[in-house]
Amino acid sequence: MSYATLTVGITSLCVTVIFIILQFPDILAIVLNMFPQGIFGVWLMMMCWRMKSILSPWLRWFGISTGFGLVLAGVLPVGYAIFVDPIILRIPAAPDEEAAKVPSDSIATTDLHLLLDIGTLIGILTLPIWTFLVGGNFAGKVD
Repeated sequence: MSYATLTVGITSLCVTVIFIILQFPDILAIVLNMFPQGIFGVWLMMMCWRMKSILSPWLRWFGISTGFGLVLAGVLPVGYAIFVDPIILRIPAAPDEEAAKVPSDSIATTDLHLLLDIGTLIGILTLPIWTFLVGGNFAGKVD
């Protein structure tokens, strides 16, 4: 793995954590942390595809599907800002009263939330499981 590739993975995880922390004082909207998670999902799919000699085939495919789920979840903030309302990009985050005025029954909103639901099931919920399995895989290879 190159230094640049490693940097992309670590940076996307760090930005995700920073975005989550910035949600609490209402500096960022609550869904913006999904975008760097989506970038991490792309990174995870690429790494699993390339790790043929390190990971077993089923663990690689599990990682690729997990990464794909993270990408699907990462589409929500970008798609919402483009197709529904850019209110989620405001800094500081828009007040709840103002965000409640955005129409929530559009086709774009429904489709984006469907992608989020699927991404949550196959990406966000499975990431900790995949991480433990990879840790167990590497623990067995340590001399």
